[in-house]
Amino acid sequence: MKKLRVAVYIVVIAVALLLVAAVALFVLYGSQPAAPPLVVEGERWLRVVELDPEGLTVDNGDGSWTVCESFELRVSDEGGVKSLLIRGTYVKDFRREPDGRLVKSDSEELVYGDDTYAVALDGSFARRKVDGGAWERARRFERGELDSEFASSESRFYYDKGETLPRGGATRGGVPLTSLKLAGAEAGGWLLSRDGRYAAGFSHTSRRRRFKRPSLIPFLGGDDRIADGTMYVDIFDGANGERLALASKGHGGSFEMYVFQQATWFDGRCFAMPLDHGFGTWLIGVLPE
Repeated sequence: MKKLRVAVYIVVIAVALLLVAAVALFVLYGSQPAAPPLVVEGERWLRVVELDPEGLTVDNGDGSWTVCESFELRVSDEGGVKSLLIRGTYVKDFRREPDGRLVKSDSEELVYGDDTYAVALDGSFARRKVDGGAWERARRFERGELDSEFASSESRFYYDKGETLPRGGATRGGVPLTSLKLAGAEAGGWLLSRDGRYAAGFSHTSRRRRFKRPSLIPFLGGDDRIADGTMYVDIFDGANGERLALASKGHGGSFEMYVFQQATWFDGRCFAMPLDHGFGTWLIGVLPE
C-alpha cells in the first residue's frame, strides 16, 4: 500500500512539473491572441477599411489561385468623388508544363489580383469594387510620389539605440520627430508627408524573448526577439506636434510589423497602410487641408 502511495505521489509530481514546464514554454514562446485593428482616436481623419481577401488573389485558370505578394495604388476622380484604388499584384516568374509541373520561366510578368477596390477619400471611407476599366483610367503615381518600402525616401526616418536622426528629422513646423509622443513603448520610426505637413509615427509595445546564453546548454543560444504585442500608428500635425489620430492592432511578432515599411503618404494629406500581409485590412487617412 505504501509503495502504491509513493507511486501516486511520483505521478502527481511529474504531472505538476510537466504543467509548470508547459506554462513556462507558453510564456516564453507562445503568442497571445492578437487584438483586432482599432482607431482609438481621430476616426474623423483615420479609418480601418476591410477588403475581401479573395479579391486580392490571382486566379491561375486551372482551379488553383495564388496569393498576391504586393499591391499597387492609384487614384480616381470618377463620379465626382476622389478615391484610392487598391489592387493586389504578383510577379509571375514560372510557367506550367503540360504534365502540370511548375518550372521557372525566363521572363517575369506582373499579374494583378482578380478585383480592384476603391476607398472614398471624401471622409466617408466608403468601400466598393470597381471594374478593370476604372483601374485603367485611374491616375498612376509617378516615380517618387509614394514612400514605398523599396523607395529611397528622404521622408522615412528611424531612431534606434540612442542614434540621432538624420538631417531633416523634423516636421515642416520644426518639430523634431523624436519629441512626438508615440503610443507604443518602443519607437519603430516615422514617415513624413512630402511637404512635412504631417507625420506618421510607428511604435509598438511587445513581449520579448530574453535569454542569456547558458553555459551548460549552448544550443539554446542568446535570444532577444519580439514575440507579440500591440503596434500603433500615430498621426501628427507637423505645425505643432499635435496628435490628430491614433490606431492600434495586435501582432504576433516582428514579422507582422513589417507593414510599417509599406505605409505611404500621397497627394499631400492622404495616408495608406496595409495592416496585414494579405492586404485585406487597411488603415486609410485623409487629413485636414
